[in-house]
Amino acid sequence: MKRTPILLFTLVLVMAAVGAQPAVSQWIDVLSYVRPGGCGWNTFSVITNQGNPWRTYTNAGCDVDERLPGFYITKGNVEFLPDRAHAYNFEQMIYDADWIYLVRDTSWTARCLDNNHVAGMLLFTYENGQWLRGGRHFPRWIQNGQSAPTGWKYIQGVERKDGPGDWSAQEGRWCSAQYAGWTESTVRADLLGGRWVGGDYFSDVLQLQIVGGSGTGDVWWFARGTGLIKFTDGSITEHHDFIQDPYEVIVRIPCWPNPPCM
Repeated sequence: MKRTPILLFTLVLVMAAVGAQPAVSQWIDVLSYVRPGGCGWNTFSVITNQGNPWRTYTNAGCDVDERLPGFYITKGNVEFLPDRAHAYNFEQMIYDADWIYLVRDTSWTARCLDNNHVAGMLLFTYENGQWLRGGRHFPRWIQNGQSAPTGWKYIQGVERKDGPGDWSAQEGRWCSAQYAGWTESTVRADLLGGRWVGGDYFSDVLQLQIVGGSGTGDVWWFARGTGLIKFTDGSITEHHDFIQDPYEVIVRIPCWPNPPCM
């Protein structure tokens, strides 16, 4: 009985200390959903209703030859060569403690205005008088149910080959392109709990949605430990179909094998 006041006082102090901080469950580490696993050859698959697989993977050491560590989401079928698989269409992302940045998207559905060749895109952030590769894409940390503005980012069109057999395009040449220029977005994050997608159950799903600015209406579902399991932009819906065994993939950067020119 004599210990009760001491224990009660201690409990009050602990509760006060915990109460002074945001509830852990309210804060989301977005990277733990968007990038599955750690730094290694982690390859998972999302497939569209047209049979177009999307794979998320991270290089060993998270090395993407950029200013920050990162990973790729490849789109479309890969080309299986004797040494490894090669992907021509991909999104490359890098990250720090505050943001996940989209550096480039070679699957962009745009064209150079001067010759109508297919254009990929590079994104930049202008900060403290410097142009930095990568535009803010998703917040690294965000409270559940909250939104975050990305701020301004610049999209630069880059000419690319339209598939392995198109040798007329000048890969890596910067060009004026559709949808290029300054843009910004607002991203909302919601924890959905468990969801069935493509016949599989995922116990911890995060929804990221563009609710304002460029890309409004785009919705991604990411499962912790798996990565991207569903995407829709209002016209197409791509959904999880199967998880593929990890294998090494190399992205075919424009003007590969002599990067960087994009």
